[in-house]
Amino acid sequence: MKRIQFFYEEVYPRFSKQDLKKRLAFLLEEENIAEYNLRYIFCSDEYLRALHHKFSKKNTYTDTLSFDLSEEKLLEGEVYLSTDRIKENSKFYQVPLVQEIYRVAYHGTLHLCGYTDQTPRQRERMKKKENYYMMFHVEHFKSIRSPNP
Repeated sequence: MKRIQFFYEEVYPRFSKQDLKKRLAFLLEEENIAEYNLRYIFCSDEYLRALHHKFSKKNTYTDTLSFDLSEEKLLEGEVYLSTDRIKENSKFYQVPLVQEIYRVAYHGTLHLCGYTDQTPRQRERMKKKENYYMMFHVEHFKSIRSPNP
């Protein structure tokens, strides 16, 4: 099974679902994940903060939370993404909103693939992986924005 689905809790960000699915599938293939059933839930800050508090006892905002629901060989999970945090990140880092949506989706997916970011070394490894996958995204946008010579 290879399934990626998108759901929305009161928010509806604009992006190409087909393009993000394709890029997430590429990430999973690169990470040697053959079978997966993943759900990406876009929600508000308050919705995600409540989940963060409920499951990790942290009463803080976050841009994404990942829940690994895997059994045996099937990678199964849910990635919650705060559109409010994504918008703030986009402004802060001065990147297009859709680019930040992709980055946060990659980050949550990498957590499901077994990467963590609890220590400085783990954060550095995670950031390198995010940047690796974002490189394909940025090159894609460059090709769209500029006509072929």
